[in-house]
Amino acid sequence: MIPRRTILVFCALGLAACGGEANTTAPVVTEPPPPTFDPAASVVAFREHSCGLTDAGKAFCWGANTWGELGADLNIDDLHHYNWVIPRALPVATGLTFVKLQGGAIFTCGLTAGHELYCWGGNFEGEQGDTFFGYRKLPTRIPLVEPFKDIAANDRNTCGLTLAGAVRCSGAFYGGGIQSLTSGTKVFQSIYQGPQHTCALESSGAAYCWGYGGGRNGDGTGERLYEPTAVAGGLTFTVLALGDSHSCGIDNSTHAYCWGLNADGQLGDESTDSRLSPTLVHTAVPFASIAAGSTHTCAVGVTGEAYCWGANTYGQLGDGTTVSHLAPSPVGGGLHFTSISIQQLHTCGRTIDGKAYCWGVNNGGQLGDSSFVTRNVPVRVLP
Repeated sequence: MIPRRTILVFCALGLAACGGEANTTAPVVTEPPPPTFDPAASVVAFREHSCGLTDAGKAFCWGANTWGELGADLNIDDLHHYNWVIPRALPVATGLTFVKLQGGAIFTCGLTAGHELYCWGGNFEGEQGDTFFGYRKLPTRIPLVEPFKDIAANDRNTCGLTLAGAVRCSGAFYGGGIQSLTSGTKVFQSIYQGPQHTCALESSGAAYCWGYGGGRNGDGTGERLYEPTAVAGGLTFTVLALGDSHSCGIDNSTHAYCWGLNADGQLGDESTDSRLSPTLVHTAVPFASIAAGSTHTCAVGVTGEAYCWGANTYGQLGDGTTVSHLAPSPVGGGLHFTSISIQQLHTCGRTIDGKAYCWGVNNGGQLGDSSFVTRNVPVRVLP
């Protein structure tokens, strides 16, 4: 019998715990000492893994670890030969502290208080910000010409803002290595990344987007954009969220707006009509934060209640059903959140008492509840 504290591995390896005969050639991996993840300061959902920060800035990750995207010191040789999955929170190695985590399908990056960038996991298209080709099992400092004050990432790209507010990006769409992006005289305060587009906010709250079209840039044309272009409508936002093919933001009056593709109701305007510019989400709830995924969207109200809308095939709306919604629907469990995060088909949030919860698809252990069971209500991330 495999001990409880041995790392779980996909059944393709033929382990006895999966019902087959033990594969004695597979490496035996022992976890580090039990971590303490609570209280959580933030939680970030990626494609098949998730990560969070404690109040002290320590990073923890859980879920798929195919290319070392968890950053845990597991002493695994030939990592890329095995689909390792760890369905509960493990500490990221090296003892570094971060102020923000971002990442994509197979990598994670962290920004330190000293404006340095560290990344770990797969780096096959320059998505970590340098020309190294391969994978990193542990956090590695990425050389920057200029320090960053903010970062944003998704599956194939990473972008950062310099202290002066200039945009620097790297990855599949930028040719690898940190590249400057022409933004004229614009000075940005925050940056947001989707799989196929990027947006940034000026200090005034004016939003600019660029990348593939389909309405996700919100400029009214639906065309692909190669430089930051103003989102139509003259709105000003406090925060943005970018999904696979749609974008959302909260304005200064706590109203939520979304734009882009809408086949699953992810824009929240009680329709499935796509929009080339911002459209008001149909709800009377005032919102404080928002997150966008593949085909669903979630937001946290100013009093902490969470609401989700769009596709719900895997329970990613968290309302106890798998029924999709064209307008905001309350997340179950009676929890109150300070923030929420989505990247594709699962959702995670941080409650007001510093606990991490996730729900939705769980094929890679990305919910962190020590199982691979898909959940349609929030479950606690286990240390």
